[in-house]
Amino acid sequence: MSELELKFQIPAASLDALRRAIARGPGPAADTQRLQATYIDTDDTLLGRHRMAWRLRREGDRWVQTLKAAVPHSIDRLEENVDRGPADTAGTVPALDQQAHRGTRAGDLLQGLLDAHPQARLGPRYTTDVSRLRRVVVRDGARIEIALDDGEIVAGERRARVCEIEFELVEGPPAALFALAADWQVAHGLWLDVASKAERGERLARGDAFGDAVRATPPRLERKLSVEAALRRVVAACLAQVLPGLGALAHGCREAEHVHQSRVGLRRLRTALRELGAGVPGVDASWEAPLADAFRALGRVRDDSALPAVFASRLASAGAPLAAWPVDPATTASIAAIALDPALQRVLLSVLAFAEGADAPAAAGTVKAGATRGASKDARRVFARRLSALHAALARSVDGFESAPTDEQHQARKRLKRLRYLAEFAAPLYGRRAVARYLEALEPAQDALGRLHDEVVAHERFLAAASRDPRALFAVGWFEGRRPAAVRLARRALRRVARAERFWR
Repeated sequence: MSELELKFQIPAASLDALRRAIARGPGPAADTQRLQATYIDTDDTLLGRHRMAWRLRREGDRWVQTLKAAVPHSIDRLEENVDRGPADTAGTVPALDQQAHRGTRAGDLLQGLLDAHPQARLGPRYTTDVSRLRRVVVRDGARIEIALDDGEIVAGERRARVCEIEFELVEGPPAALFALAADWQVAHGLWLDVASKAERGERLARGDAFGDAVRATPPRLERKLSVEAALRRVVAACLAQVLPGLGALAHGCREAEHVHQSRVGLRRLRTALRELGAGVPGVDASWEAPLADAFRALGRVRDDSALPAVFASRLASAGAPLAAWPVDPATTASIAAIALDPALQRVLLSVLAFAEGADAPAAAGTVKAGATRGASKDARRVFARRLSALHAALARSVDGFESAPTDEQHQARKRLKRLRYLAEFAAPLYGRRAVARYLEALEPAQDALGRLHDEVVAHERFLAAASRDPRALFAVGWFEGRRPAAVRLARRALRRVARAERFWR
């Protein structure tokens, strides 16, 4: 079977109010249960690396063996539970039964994985001990379990607090699950976190607070998909990068690669919605502003962390009296605060509902970007039209690029980014080799325009700093002197893009 659930972290200030809301809600009475689980994997985390979790959990007076397996680009998960009998008074953990899940989808995935790694040795990796406050509610024809877990994960000498709330669809329409979660999210300041207890436990066992930054992966597309169906899958693939990245930042991660990949995911998501979303039911024009705000805020963080290393030594070698990077005064919010912004969190939940085909009702005052127009169009035709438009716009920008204002040159860079991501999205529909050749032709322009953009940002920073410290004027002049050569290189690279063989013809 599969499970559809939404998990949120709880601000400390909201915990008591959440307990009261669950305990005093309508319907059947809430209950509290202690859940003690042992998670099984190999020393090199074979299961975890394949997004599987296997546990033995004591639930009251019985043991339950559970196998979970992820569904690509979805929050839906395969889950198979097997009752393993009553618990004894000593709390003895029963032996793992590797045949208990035979014949199930998750069980077949596990067996295939173990057959491919016959030397794998399974054993306990970490444990969880939580108190679960639970209530089942009825909403819009659906039964939904609300569960608040409070406890800890233990891996050897390491411990980590668990305090999260889950909304799981027991039966009924998925839209009801998202609508209920949205109400509680607003009321209690909850924020989305897709990291499971198994993922957190595995990181704890390794002594790795946040894990590796998640990189983009291609969507699962087939020919003859409608543009609506294709967009939902593309958005799901984007969220598979965005949600883990922002979750790590919200937990306090400040690593440059996590910031970078979160920005990449946000730009890809915005590209998908902008280029494919016109006229698609469920796409809301109001999503763009919070996504763009987060992208820009993380961009300032990236500039302040990455560009000093690029330019400080060069400026010092040139004799600049002020080579230290001027921090942007607008960078006031912490990285965590950017990820936790309530408007962003609400949009992420709505976009997730769209990706899952469970569009949540629009909030009061929002405007839908088209109702039904164009929803049934063939995705390949829409991809081809948008790719052609972006490619043509870039080709037109070649002439006059050197004399164009900085803003227009930056627009060319943004179009190039959108063209690249749109081509990557379309790859399963057109053939990966042809797309790869086209993307290879874009790379020099991406590099040249990226370097030009970094120098423009640096010039603007030092120019602003010069009003406070005249020593910054040396750097201002240094960047102005470098600009013509950088612009010429960008123009030549753009000309090669204009001549690149288009795979979508």
